[in-house]
Amino acid sequence: GVQYPEIDYKLEGAHSDGWALMSGDDAIVMGPDRFMDGREFDANDVTGYLAGFGREHMKVELDTLAAVINGTPAEAVNTAG
Repeated sequence: GVQYPEIDYKLEGAHSDGWALMSGDDAIVMGPDRFMDGREFDANDVTGYLAGFGREHMKVELDTLAAVINGTPAEAVNTAG
């Protein structure tokens, strides 16, 4: 059989060396995924990652983006302000 990950998302940028992603009783050998700036990206916390960047003149506030990511229709999000 072919090995495949049993998770949809994984933390990116957390490994400076090779590591293993578990697949049942087996492991999938993965390479380093460290980002140049040393930060980590968690697909379950996109706005947390974005908040870590210096930003100005945001077209969409992070709270609004988080609401849309979590399933609130864009039309229902309060964008006043």
